[in-house]
Amino acid sequence: MTCTDTDPSATAPGHCTSCPEQARGKVTLYESLRTDLEAAGCFDRAPAHYALRAALTVAGIGTGYVVAWTAATWPAFLLGVALAAFATVQAAFVAHEIGDGALTPNRRLSMLLNHAVMTFMTGTSASYFDYVHHLHHQVVLRPSSRKAGPRTLENRYEIRGIKRLFAGNGTLFASAMLLLRGVCFRLESFRFLAANPRRTRGDVVALALHYLVWLAAPAAAIGAAPAALAWVSVAVLAGPYI
Repeated sequence: MTCTDTDPSATAPGHCTSCPEQARGKVTLYESLRTDLEAAGCFDRAPAHYALRAALTVAGIGTGYVVAWTAATWPAFLLGVALAAFATVQAAFVAHEIGDGALTPNRRLSMLLNHAVMTFMTGTSASYFDYVHHLHHQVVLRPSSRKAGPRTLENRYEIRGIKRLFAGNGTLFASAMLLLRGVCFRLESFRFLAANPRRTRGDVVALALHYLVWLAAPAAAIGAAPAALAWVSVAVLAGPYI
């Protein structure tokens, strides 16, 4: 179903005048687009593809941290951090697709996989990411919820906290928004866990393992300062990519 004739005076942008279903108001533009994408196979499950992407993402984060931990020069350290930061954001992309059923239709198994790929590997709660993801769909797909959407989706640390620090300088505020987004997501994860203790027990376990493997263990091996520098650098460098 591809509609090309639009009526500029229609209340909905891009409303199709040649499509009987849309003319009767029975099919929304989103539903029409989704039908086309489903027919093209865009929503077909692809477990092998996403399993490979998940494996490459995990390998990228692990390799990046090891390179950063063992680097003898600053260029090598930055190379490792850049690789880990890139793979960290890729983990969110993979988690998004897994959450939408690209790997398995089993909801519990999908969340378990996302805890491995995202919560454990990146330090950001997969449950929090899933929550924000669903709010995003509500705001985008339900026009009536758009007024409440921005207030609901507000990241307290990213918007309010950073704004308080750099309220007098727009350039610094914009730069901080970019660089600290990865850090803010992690802070928001803790806020979400504290507000939802019963539904985030898996996140607590995965996050504890994350800080044990990616922060505490290397701190014991190479020192607290180098380990913390690598972890914070990955979170900061991931910000502009997010």
